[in-house]
Amino acid sequence: LNEFELVKFLLTSPELNEHSNIHGNDHDLIQSICTHYYYERLELFHYLLFSPDLKEHADIHCHNDAIFKHLCKTYDDFKKLKDTDEIPLLEYLIFKLNIEQTPEIKLFLDNNNYTNIRQMFDNRDLNQELTKDLKTNSDKRKIKI
Repeated sequence: LNEFELVKFLLTSPELNEHSNIHGNDHDLIQSICTHYYYERLELFHYLLFSPDLKEHADIHCHNDAIFKHLCKTYDDFKKLKDTDEIPLLEYLIFKLNIEQTPEIKLFLDNNNYTNIRQMFDNRDLNQELTKDLKTNSDKRKIKI
């Protein structure tokens, strides 16, 4: 089994009397994926957050945003990998999943001088605002014939 198949088996297999706890305290599956897997982790991460196979999904903000904090600390190392085209999980969270910038995240970014990551949130928010304004303005300019 590869990592994805193993996680899926542990969480959903009818062969098991009891499935793994997706919200385990010490060995949180989603934290393990962020920490240990560079490849295929985006697929695993997405599975834990959204799969219809799961009765309960992972909470991205669990443990005071520990997952996000870990991804911030490893972001530069991941970007240095030359043999991957994978989007960094941190960017995926901010730009694709539109993760909420909780007070815990804001405080963490401010206290640890992660200006590049704060800028990602600012860019995302600006892009959303411009897109919204563009749609509003284009709707106003439509001429009915």
